[in-house]
Amino acid sequence: MEAVDRLSRFKEEIKIRERKFDLYHGGEILFALPHQEYPGLLKAKKEIKLASLLYDLYADVIRSINDWKLMSWETVTIKISEMIDTMESYANRCKKLPGKLREYESFSQMKREIDDFQTILPLLRELSKDSIKARHWEDVMVACNAKFDALGKSDFKLETLLQADLVSARDEIEEITDGADKQLKIEHQLGEIKSQWKTKEFLFAEWKDRGIYILKSTPAVVEELEEVQMNLQTVLTMRHVKPFRKIAQELLTTLSETSDTIESWVKVQTMWCALESVFTGGDIAKQLPKEAKKFAKVDKDWAKIMTKASQSRNVIECCADELLQNTIPTMYAELEKCQKSLEGYLEQKQKAFPRFYFVSNAKLLTILSQGSDPLAMNAYYENVFDAIQYVEHDKKDKTIIYKIHGDGGVGHEVIPFIKPVKAVGNIEDWLTTLLYTMRLTLKNHARSCAAGVFEARSDPSNKLRPLVDSNIAQFALLAVQIMWTYETQTALEQCKSNAKALTSNCERQKKVLEELQMWCLQDLGTKVNRKKIETLVTVHVHQRDIADELRQLVEIKKVQDENDFDWLKQARFYWRPSASDDVSSDGATVVSITDVDFNYQYEYLGAKERLVITPLTDKCYITLAQALGMYFGGAPAGPAGTGKVCQQCCSMGHHVFCCPHFNALESPSAQPLD
Repeated sequence: MEAVDRLSRFKEEIKIRERKFDLYHGGEILFALPHQEYPGLLKAKKEIKLASLLYDLYADVIRSINDWKLMSWETVTIKISEMIDTMESYANRCKKLPGKLREYESFSQMKREIDDFQTILPLLRELSKDSIKARHWEDVMVACNAKFDALGKSDFKLETLLQADLVSARDEIEEITDGADKQLKIEHQLGEIKSQWKTKEFLFAEWKDRGIYILKSTPAVVEELEEVQMNLQTVLTMRHVKPFRKIAQELLTTLSETSDTIESWVKVQTMWCALESVFTGGDIAKQLPKEAKKFAKVDKDWAKIMTKASQSRNVIECCADELLQNTIPTMYAELEKCQKSLEGYLEQKQKAFPRFYFVSNAKLLTILSQGSDPLAMNAYYENVFDAIQYVEHDKKDKTIIYKIHGDGGVGHEVIPFIKPVKAVGNIEDWLTTLLYTMRLTLKNHARSCAAGVFEARSDPSNKLRPLVDSNIAQFALLAVQIMWTYETQTALEQCKSNAKALTSNCERQKKVLEELQMWCLQDLGTKVNRKKIETLVTVHVHQRDIADELRQLVEIKKVQDENDFDWLKQARFYWRPSASDDVSSDGATVVSITDVDFNYQYEYLGAKERLVITPLTDKCYITLAQALGMYFGGAPAGPAGTGKVCQQCCSMGHHVFCCPHFNALESPSAQPLD
């Protein structure tokens, strides 16, 4: 600073000489004396001006640095940006100084001061961040091998920190401050998680107006919990988590326990909701009194914990409740016992009425719980019978059933039972009686239509229509199939003695088809009746084609009689008066394919559309019939969507064996398939 002082004195002296110069210059003008030049003065003035550029800047730099050194650290943290900007402006002024000044030693000293402070300022800025805590200052002291207290003391000056030689530990300090930033981020993340779950609440809904609440929208809560737990596990693997490891671990443990509690809670709730309607009323509770008593105790405990939870609502508080944590496992064990007893009960019902195997447990429970009310079963007949829409009860005595109704709306089929069914006792017992009575009634229809076939054969043009109109769709089709089978087989038996037998049969089948087609052009009344006639046409087209194919094979001597495979492979329908089946011993309807005979099952099938029978359908019939004849199963294979199951299997069940087809279970299990 001595040079600065000397420069100041020189400036004062030069000002004195400038005033004298101006005075002398005025006297010369006044007395008309020649003007005297003072080149040394001009030179000195220029040199002082040039030196002022350097030393004024030098003085500003030294003054600012000295002032900053005396600042408290709290002030430095506030003004650090201003300090950086100021030092940047000094550096820019230094760069703009004339090149002649760069030769001065003072320039080198000043530039060194600026550069040194610009080096340390970024470190000071990093240390002034909010992320720097006491633990980080301790690390800085270790790195610098110095001792100071930057926090908690207002008299801590920047000078003390500068004396610690921060620049020599620059890399360590930068690593410390970078770690502090990451730790602050972790701290904020943990704080957000804490605040989120401190206010997170369950949603509740009232169950069936009983005043008992149940959890609602729990999947969203569980999903959030899983996401937070994954985030905490990620945090615990971070390098800089050390100061918060205990907090993060405790938070993870709390949320993990909460998640486990919710999982158990939801399991109990699911079982309670499923069993509540079963054991709090209805016929099942009466038949399982021990389990009903167990459930009543669980129901009471459930109401207590759900009332308390609905008042608190907070997720963490609810799941940390000691009563809940102690009660849930016991409730689950008791409900599981009730569930197993109920499954055993359902198994008994399914064994008593096997069609219950093809009804989902939820629907079966509903059916059984309403077993004492036969009218309530009307909503579920379609689940255990193929085409019964509802049954008709006696108006005076609702336990008496005397008719079944098919679907189709106006004009639907109505079949009176051969004898009324008494719907009393266990539901599986009177449903078994209903099934047997239905089959017995339909067998009587089959016997009548078989008798009508022989009358219709004599004059199809006039007598076929009364036969079809007098029978429901199922037996109108059976009559046409029996008639076709009888006539075609008779023609094959006579083909050796009568060369025109197959030709006459072909013509006869064509006339039957033409007759059926003519009916389609008429007003058939209801949709159900039209569907019946269209089904007859669909099936008889195939039968006409088979008759024509057999005629051609007889002509080329490939078929000799009714024992040839080309005839035996067809689906043939017979009424055999002397045979018996599992319904009664007074006759049987038999469906034959190759060398396998199947008894007609007399299941009511309704008025349904039938699929066109193709050569592929025939092959499936033969293959599946052979498999069933050997007590095997069949597995049609082929590309997706080609009708391997629905088209071929349903068609074979309806069209050939006349048995019901059940869709896949809503809640399938392996048990019904045993």
